[in-house]
Amino acid sequence: MGNPISFRFPSPVQINHTDYGSIRCISLGKSFEITNMTSPNVCSSREQGRFSLGVPTSRNNHRKEGNDGFWGWWVVRIASVSVVLVILGFLLLSIHRLMARKRIKEMEKRSDQGVPLDTFYIGRSKMQSASMIRTQPMTVENEYIS
Repeated sequence: MGNPISFRFPSPVQINHTDYGSIRCISLGKSFEITNMTSPNVCSSREQGRFSLGVPTSRNNHRKEGNDGFWGWWVVRIASVSVVLVILGFLLLSIHRLMARKRIKEMEKRSDQGVPLDTFYIGRSKMQSASMIRTQPMTVENEYIS
């Protein structure tokens, strides 16, 4: 009822810090509260709830010895550059195809404006053909028959 509650954590807390000032008490009851320790392994609170210890860590404590982080960074960078290059390649290829289709349509439009010829399809290819033969072919055999 308003008086502080003291609670002690087990004596051999496995913490690499000798400075207990960096360890914080965390309580979760009606509200979330972070406070300093009152003495080694002892915290106090005015509410009932769940309690824990919080120890700040630095990124350097978790790194392995050597250049493992350095190589991992390069692998991620090379992979991301490769993905960007592949996407850029697909983009350039699609732009090239689009431009080629545009040129073909322009050529077809110009050819349709010239001499009118009949068109037919062979597979997916559009072919033009004359509607009649204008001159008869002359062969060597036809010359001597008269």
